[in-house]
Amino acid sequence: MGEKYTQLDAARALGQSQGLPIGTGIPLNQEEDFPKPEYTQNIEDDHMYTWQEKRTGEVIRVMVKHLTKTGKRTTANITVVYRRHHKSEPVNLLTNKNWDLNSSSSTETHRRILERRLSDRQWDLRLALVEDALANNIQIGEPLVDLDEIEDPGPPSYTLSPVVEENEHNMIAADGGSTKSLFAMAVAVSYSYGVSVLPGMTPSSEPKPTLYIDYETNKQRAAYRKKQLVKSMGLDLHDGKKIYYRKLLTPITDAVTDLHDIIKSKNVGLVIIDLLLRQWVVRLTQRNQSSHSSMHVQPLVLRY
Repeated sequence: MGEKYTQLDAARALGQSQGLPIGTGIPLNQEEDFPKPEYTQNIEDDHMYTWQEKRTGEVIRVMVKHLTKTGKRTTANITVVYRRHHKSEPVNLLTNKNWDLNSSSSTETHRRILERRLSDRQWDLRLALVEDALANNIQIGEPLVDLDEIEDPGPPSYTLSPVVEENEHNMIAADGGSTKSLFAMAVAVSYSYGVSVLPGMTPSSEPKPTLYIDYETNKQRAAYRKKQLVKSMGLDLHDGKKIYYRKLLTPITDAVTDLHDIIKSKNVGLVIIDLLLRQWVVRLTQRNQSSHSSMHVQPLVLRY
């Protein structure tokens, strides 16, 4: 009995007769590669990976905090947020769960939970992309340097001289009742209106909106202070960029996702946090020099 030839054998023979190379991989369809997420960092220094479906507006965000590498083991806390569209309320599919990135069973556990709560979203691929991206974001620190070898370091530059230094975290501390909150609003007006509210306070960048996060007073008091300062400069309220106000009652960490979205969607350039010492003082991490970051925000924190 002669040898049997399959259709695959026939296709290979035809290809060889035409001088075509013979592939060894699995044939692929013509679908596009699975999209990579947009990477940002919020004001809490969390790693955020976001997919947004252009057609439906559906948003899936994987937030990773406390990324820690100990020897060969890497761990983090993972939160997965889902929005049906940009106007809908966010829903946490996972909330601050421990993730051992060296354990396939840990990843599989999260995948099964996500699949059970929201199916058909290719969670295995999303987690794999996030895991791969995190491997490039673990930073132990910068190399040791000799300061004498830093060429032409130059003086500091200011977004609002001499108060808000560019690309730095700025903090003001003073006793209660020393008009820090009024001073903070003067900073906001100077920055967002491009004027010198106080002598010597010189804006050196294009005006952008300010986000004023408050633990102290209320929106009426804040609006009154802004109105009076703007009028004292002979300006109309609509002459400058917006000053957005958000009153918080709980630690700022509870509002990280919403604040991140506000800063990005409103193109905020300056964030002011007016808080008492009893509140959580959160380090505002800004990656202006990072190629991954699309947000450029100057932080100013007031402490009592």
